[in-house]
Parts: sequence; structure tokens; C-alpha cells
Amino acid sequence: MTCVAVRSSAMRGRQWFAAAFAAMLVVAGASAFAGTAAADDAQTIDVEQEGEAGTATVSATENDTAVEGATVEVEADGNYSGAGDYETDENGTVELPAPNETTDVNVTVVVDEETETTIELAGPELAVDAESAADGTAVVSVTRYGAGVPNASVSVAADGDYSGAGDYATNDEGTVELPAPNETTDVEIEASEGNETVETTATLDARGGVDGVRSARLRIRRGTAR
Repeated sequence: MTCVAVRSSAMRGRQWFAAAFAAMLVVAGASAFAGTAAADDAQTIDVEQEGEAGTATVSATENDTAVEGATVEVEADGNYSGAGDYETDENGTVELPAPNETTDVNVTVVVDEETETTIELAGPELAVDAESAADGTAVVSVTRYGAGVPNASVSVAADGDYSGAGDYATNDEGTVELPAPNETTDVEIEASEGNETVETTATLDARGGVDGVRSARLRIRRGTAR
């Protein structure tokens, strides 16, 4: 723990989609999500979310040079404390606070013209997902703010005889690899980190593929929500 839209005047796109000029998603190092929008070859904006703290940085450039004093307007779906108007600093950047929950944020930067991008900022909620490879093995990913959570506890239970059932700890990338089942198998996956536990169920296909994450719920241990 996602969409990026790009618009300069009438141009729009969605995240993971290469729009008319330039839009790209970057996941690297501690960065959870990033999106870049270009009004033309000269003016671009970039929004990158930091994977550990969940804060986001808006960067405005023109001809590959940081733009100081650019107007930045931030709008969000729901209650996001970072919504409002800003001005870029000498580095051409604006820092946005981490969201309390996963939130779609629309960022408009005005330099010589208006450029807009929409990015989904991941919230602090623990999340778990399973993805299968062609050989039938599966990778369980545990994330927070869209970045992998190392040393999270993962428990896998299965209907029937599945060699991947058992307890694990995520690696430095926040993942656990599961063996291929001998036959299509329903699994229940529970991931825990800190005082949070998230659970999901999925169907692993022996031929390779996850037949959808069928359900998921978040449980807060030692809390009031469950």
C-alpha cells in the first residue's frame, strides 16, 4: 500500500497509465508511491510518498530546474489535514503530512500554466496481499503506507493438506514466499505487526494464480476496534 491522474488543461489519466505526455509510478527504496505529471516538455510536477512515515513531497520543476514560489493547491477525498494552498520552497518542494487513512489527493501546481496530478496516498493501516507466480508459488506482501513491513508475523492456514501452512516472518522487503500447492487450495493469511493484525483469504491455484483475495478485515489488538 493505488491511482495517478494527469491533466494539463484538458488532459487526464489514471495511475499505472501512461498518459499523453508523461505519467509514471515509481516504487523504490523507502518510497511507497510516486507519480509524475508533465504539462509539456518544460514543466513537470512529482508527488512521492515516503514509505515509513507516510509523508509526501510535491516537487515542481521547469526545464529540469526546481521552481521556487510556485502555487500548489491540494484537494482530497475525505478529511485530510494536508488539504490547502502552499508555495514551493527554494528547492521547488512542498511537504504534505501523512494521511490518517488511504486517501485520493489531487495536486495542482501553477507555474506558467496549470499542471495537475492525482495520487492515492496510502494510509497507516497494515495491509496484506497474496500474488502467485506461473509456477504456482505465492508471495505474501505485508505493507504500511504502501511500503513493505519487515519482520511482520505471517500465519498461513489452509483447507486440506498444504505444505505452506505455518508461521513466518517477512523479509526486508515485507514479503514471504509460499510453496505451490498440489491442488487448488483455500488459504487464510494473518499478518501482524505492532498492535495491528490484518487477515485475508485467497485461493491458490496449483497451476499458478491467485483466485482473488476474497475477503479482508483489520483487527486492532488491545484496541476498541475489531
